Amino acid sequence: MVVRSLLEKLRKGANMAASDLGPDGPWGKVCLAVATAANDIGHVKSVLDRAEDLLEREAESLDFEMLATRRKVGSYDEFSNRED
Repeated sequence: MVVRSLLEKLRKGANMAASDLGPDGPWGKVCLAVATAANDIGHVKSVLDRAEDLLEREAESLDFEMLATRRKVGSYDEFSNRED
């Protein structure tokens, strides 16, 4: 229930996708992924900041701990298979 609630809050909190990456079964540790896309890297960073802030606030009220965060933000050229 906690993970489902967090995912729903992340999805509604901003224009982002959120998913539980596991592991399956009873949760002691869970890996969540959040993704967004925009034509401005500043906007992407802002959305990811909001996601992290939301999780930090929820950690206090729902009694869980964020063990680590990691980000990969890049431009179209970094992620495309385009050859120039």
